[in-house]
This record gives sequence, structure tokens and C-alpha cells, in this order.
Amino acid sequence: MIDDLAGLLDGRRPGVYRAGPGEFALSERTAAAGWQVAEVGPFDDLDGFYDRIADALELPRYFGRNLDALWDCLTDLIDPTAVIIADWSRFALPEPRDAARLLAVLTDRTREGTPFAVVLANRGALDVNDDVPGLNPT
Repeated sequence: MIDDLAGLLDGRRPGVYRAGPGEFALSERTAAAGWQVAEVGPFDDLDGFYDRIADALELPRYFGRNLDALWDCLTDLIDPTAVIIADWSRFALPEPRDAARLLAVLTDRTREGTPFAVVLANRGALDVNDDVPGLNPT
């Protein structure tokens, strides 16, 4: 389930959040709420995501670039961390199966360990309330 963005900004409540085009200074506001912020730029496929997340979180060289390795690295985080994924729909619309798999791993990570949050940001024309696989998990 995707939570209201206020939960992220009002405190350190782990979860998956959605941010639309009207959200400004999201990284700064998230950091001010006490989160270590990692910004993941737009990507088109899982390989692109692995590149962006490795850079954003400064993952170790041995990061295996697959979902299991991602889980291992995410569970090693020691600071409360919020990952802001830019243009989520750019990936989720053409790659719904991969988006759903990735989102499942990220969602599971929000439920255990050091506080962890994910913000699915959309800057394009897609209405973030649209029912898109990988965008609105239940």
C-alpha cells in the first residue's frame, strides 16, 4: 500500500510514498524530517535502476545488480534512509512486471530493519492515482 506523503515528512515513518508533479523541494523536506536522502534519477529498465541506486546509496563494488543483492545491500543500511525515485512511471509503464518485482523488494524492506522509505515521484503527465501495475501496489 502506498502511504500519504505527510507520514514521511512528519516523522520517520517507513513506507512507500507517492509524490506528484506538485511536490517541490522533496529532497530538502525529507532531509529536514530526519532522513538520509538518496535520489535515484530516471531510468528505463532494471539495469538503469541498479546503476542509479548504486550511485545514490554508494553501494559496495560487489553489489551483484540483481534483486537479491539489492535486498542484501538495503538491509545493511544503518541510517534511516529515504530513496526518492524520479519519474517512476517512466519505468513502471513499459516494464510493469519488473516494476512490480522491484517495488515488492522495496516495500518488503520498508517493513523491517533500520527505518527505510521509498518515494515514487512522477513529474510527467501520468496521474499518480492511475491504476498502473507497479505504481499502486496493494
